Amino acid sequence: MSYRDRPRTEVECITTADRSLYVGTADGLIVFYQLEENLSPLGKTIYQSKVKGQIQLGGDKRKPIQQLTAVSSQRRLLALVDGLLYLMNMSTLELYDTGQRIQKLNCYCINESKSHQSSAGPFEVIVAPQRRKQIQKYTLSGERFGHVKDYSIPEPAHAMARDGNSVCVALSGQDGKYVIINIHEGNMFDILSYEPGSTPFVRRMGKGEFLVNAGSFGITTTISGISNRPPVEWGSEFPPKAATYVFPYIVAWSQEAEVIRVFNLIHQKCVQEIPFNNGRYMSELSGKLYAARDKSIYLLSAMPLKEQVNDLLERELVEEAVLLAETVGALEASKNPSAAVEYMNAVKLKAAFIYLATGSFSQAETLLHESGCDPREVIVLFEGLLPQSSTFQPVASHLHSLPSIQAIGQCF
Repeated sequence: MSYRDRPRTEVECITTADRSLYVGTADGLIVFYQLEENLSPLGKTIYQSKVKGQIQLGGDKRKPIQQLTAVSSQRRLLALVDGLLYLMNMSTLELYDTGQRIQKLNCYCINESKSHQSSAGPFEVIVAPQRRKQIQKYTLSGERFGHVKDYSIPEPAHAMARDGNSVCVALSGQDGKYVIINIHEGNMFDILSYEPGSTPFVRRMGKGEFLVNAGSFGITTTISGISNRPPVEWGSEFPPKAATYVFPYIVAWSQEAEVIRVFNLIHQKCVQEIPFNNGRYMSELSGKLYAARDKSIYLLSAMPLKEQVNDLLERELVEEAVLLAETVGALEASKNPSAAVEYMNAVKLKAAFIYLATGSFSQAETLLHESGCDPREVIVLFEGLLPQSSTFQPVASHLHSLPSIQAIGQCF
């Protein structure tokens, strides 16, 4: 979709809720779009948008919208402009008088844990004052903010994200580092430092886990400060401005390199590069990946995981396909264990025959055993080995194109 209501403005940030899209611009404008999702005759998803409203924030200063967050559970919209926190109605963009000005902020965050967002307790916002070595907790009741508590930190916060009672904070200053604060118990501990000159950012990955930028690497950390996964190496000449998690991938965007890179978190390798010049913004919102240029917003959609496995097998990227299939199988096992086993056996059997066709006999043998393959599926490839009285009919022939074992030699 394109944003062309004002020729001089640029997309600065976006947020979504259900079928609503909110665009924050470089001159303090918020535009509210209603999205419609339809299928084309070819089965392709098409999105159409309609402007439902807009509001100018910050008066004549026309400063950029720094952050924008739709809070569905409260039917409220949060916006940070020139360090001042605004509260609006999601449907009408009506601006509320919150009772006190929460201003001179670097950033804010809300509890991204769905279990907490939908709880009966008060809705909370954590804010980071610009020059103060603290973060502050506020509650939202109707249209009013109420100050609850302050938490001391070594340096002013540059960025942060929250999961439950844990807030991961990127501290500013020459010796920049990340810390985790438990706002229930009040304790804090260091995680790691980030390289000077890099852009510090924090993203919640899922329950109890954050993604942070250390400079040359993306590091995952639990709320206990432990990294259970190997780091992701961003690559040379790729200083990331933002990164996010879309299972099972980490997607990073470098404004300087003008490219989006997709890293498989299973083996930490870059599996795709998407040129993205004149980029302004990228984030995962409600399970979907959005990227924005000056006046255009794009929705990047991943192939279904099983289709990705098939594509990897077609390209003979066998190890990667099996690893991804194991992740798919683990997800499916919780719903239908027998279907998960059947799926994994089929993938491993096809992978085994790909290894067999390329002469990787040891790998082929391992997967043939793991798939529970009937030995006759292989024996039948050797002319004359099955007795003439055998009535065996191979059922795995549709998984490979080997007419006989002699065809293996033709691959070299």
